[in-house]
Amino acid sequence: MASSVVDLLSAVIKATTPVAGSTEERVEGDPVGMMELTEYVRINPNCLPDLCKHLKARLKDADQMVSRISLDVIDQCQQAFGFVFQSLVVKNMLKRILIMSEPKSGLTYKLRELACKYLLLWGERYGIDPRLKKFKEAGMEIRKRAAKDEAREMKAMAEAARVAKQADMEELKAQLMSQGKSPTRSNSMGRVSSASSSVSSASSSRPSPAAASGSSPNLLSSFGKNSGRNLLNAAKGPQMGTVASATFQGLKPMVEEHLGMLAALMDGASSEDVANSYEAEKSARSCTILRN
Repeated sequence: MASSVVDLLSAVIKATTPVAGSTEERVEGDPVGMMELTEYVRINPNCLPDLCKHLKARLKDADQMVSRISLDVIDQCQQAFGFVFQSLVVKNMLKRILIMSEPKSGLTYKLRELACKYLLLWGERYGIDPRLKKFKEAGMEIRKRAAKDEAREMKAMAEAARVAKQADMEELKAQLMSQGKSPTRSNSMGRVSSASSSVSSASSSRPSPAAASGSSPNLLSSFGKNSGRNLLNAAKGPQMGTVASATFQGLKPMVEEHLGMLAALMDGASSEDVANSYEAEKSARSCTILRN
């Protein structure tokens, strides 16, 4: 019996040692060793506990190529030796293989992936037997872990997309702000005049500054004369945030109006002049729409 165990150990070592030419991508044990191992078990079926012990030791080997081949041999042995060896795997090796499949195990991706593959396979193949239900439980654990990893990756991708969109909006805001500045007052007032494509001759009515501020967008509602700098600060707040977060094309006319008014105020125009100009353009657009 002792010589049989020694021979079995030799066969296990031979079957789980990488053959010449093995690489990280493709690693194989000696097929002769697997044939010898199978023959020894056929002659002495009572050696299965010893076989399980030797394979577990090879599974924990420092050389991860040996561990990968050991998983392959364990799978072949379960198919060849049936329920007795399968129950030994559940009792003595399943927990170890589960640990190997975890990212925190520190093992290579190839080895962890192979462990996950076999746990899923054994769960489907042997887990239907109530006596081997731990195989099924191990497979379910792998699936749950995969689902959590996928959800985590999706969340990370969504966050990255949000950050990228926010950066794009900030860049758009900066571009709009820079386009709103003008070197001369005449050019600035020209921007106010060209805020809409449908502008015709201005209306003769000139409402008071308070009325103009009340009817124009919020950017002019709380500012008096010479308030260009305050208006610039306000443009960095919630109103510009609303513009930046909406579809640019749909809000382009309003953006151009605001930037034109902002440029005029920055160049020294009074808020009354700007407000009156805004109301004139608004009235002109209304008349154009009614005529059409």
